[in-house]
Amino acid sequence: MSEAAILFDLCDYVLLRNKCLCSAWLIPFTLFIDSQSKEFLDTHSLVTHGFHCKKGSLRTEHLGLHKALCVLMGWNWDVIPDNSRVYQMSPVPEFKGLKDDLIIWPPVVIVHNVSIGDKSITSEPTKAVTNEFLKGTLKEMRFEAGKVRVCRGKPSNQNITLVKFMPTFSGLQEADRLHKHYRDKKCGRKELEEVTSKESSGKDAEPQVEAEQLFYGYMGTMEDLDKLDPETKRRCVLKSKKEIESIADAPVRVE
Repeated sequence: MSEAAILFDLCDYVLLRNKCLCSAWLIPFTLFIDSQSKEFLDTHSLVTHGFHCKKGSLRTEHLGLHKALCVLMGWNWDVIPDNSRVYQMSPVPEFKGLKDDLIIWPPVVIVHNVSIGDKSITSEPTKAVTNEFLKGTLKEMRFEAGKVRVCRGKPSNQNITLVKFMPTFSGLQEADRLHKHYRDKKCGRKELEEVTSKESSGKDAEPQVEAEQLFYGYMGTMEDLDKLDPETKRRCVLKSKKEIESIADAPVRVE
């Protein structure tokens, strides 16, 4: 197995991401290549190896590993990695767009119920809100039965629910419709981060919260792999949303 291929195994991806983000990135990496192992002191060492490796037959794979790690960490892959580590301080402008473009496939919308585990929400009606409300929302939005499936996300996080769509272009369109539904209601990823930040800072939440305001949702992307249940994680891949859309929009050749 090549070093680049290791990165794109999704289970390893989540483990690698957590390892890379660990304090000071000083946990050693050991990669196994054709029964041989190679150890790297930290993320910087691995990125530098990926860029500077001159093995002819593996040059492309090493450059792919270098760029993938930079995308993973938000670093600039256009700056040569050296001991100054300048590349870590100057992320490329298109990084956020690239990160958002790599979606989980088949498409998944990740929905958070912020009433679960939130002691600041004391109203009984809001505490009683369950995923039945989410299923009712899907029905009101006229999502076709049998083409949308609701299931639990990561077992250790009970406030996450996954809305899974078909692995087709129409499935992507439906997932995008639900994503925009939450975004337009100010209940998207950005707003969830604000709510989470407010809770962690100890600020009081609103005393009365409408049921709809308890749900925050967004399209699952590369940074959301650790929110999936093991079975979904095992079966999914990462795909470029732009590439899928470009293929769907390609003109049909007339013979």
